[in-house]
Amino acid sequence: MRKKIASGGLLISLLLALLLSACKPEAESLPLSDYQNPDGLYTLQIPKDWSAEYDAEKKVLSLKPAPAADQPESLQVFILTVPVSHPNPDAKLTMIKAEFEPFLEAHIDADQQIINKGETSVDRMNAMIVDFGKPWQQSYLTGREVLVNSASHAIAFLGLGEEKAWQNFLPTFRKILESYHLNSPEPTPLPGGYRP
Repeated sequence: MRKKIASGGLLISLLLALLLSACKPEAESLPLSDYQNPDGLYTLQIPKDWSAEYDAEKKVLSLKPAPAADQPESLQVFILTVPVSHPNPDAKLTMIKAEFEPFLEAHIDADQQIINKGETSVDRMNAMIVDFGKPWQQSYLTGREVLVNSASHAIAFLGLGEEKAWQNFLPTFRKILESYHLNSPEPTPLPGGYRP
């Protein structure tokens, strides 16, 4: 009887040790610096010493480590913020979709597979998270898109890179999302159409 208890205790101890060794602490965020959108649409924090290029026509901010390498496995972040207004909610939704689709198609390969979906918030606005990936050489190309439900703007965040680099960068991506602040957003209508 004692042998069974001792072997059961040993087995539980080994399983616990195995589980604890599998739990790795999350990587730390990279140092960040403040960024002001040139059009005055938003502020956020971006990784220090990364290149930041803003396409004023497409309203897309591109972030890449310096020196920027345009390889498929390179870490990249793209942020879309486009003002959208229309009195008809259905027409506004169509306009927002018309901004999201080309933005996502320009940066995500058609053969990427959805890995996970979830919800979050960005600047107190509800947002949808979609994690995606595909095999690449001996690893994976992975990333995350975050589509924000805004009453006045089409807002999307997209980050991608090689799996290990992306996992290490994920805490920084979260800090970018946490720091995002839309300047003078249109207030969300309350029931009955009242605007505060």
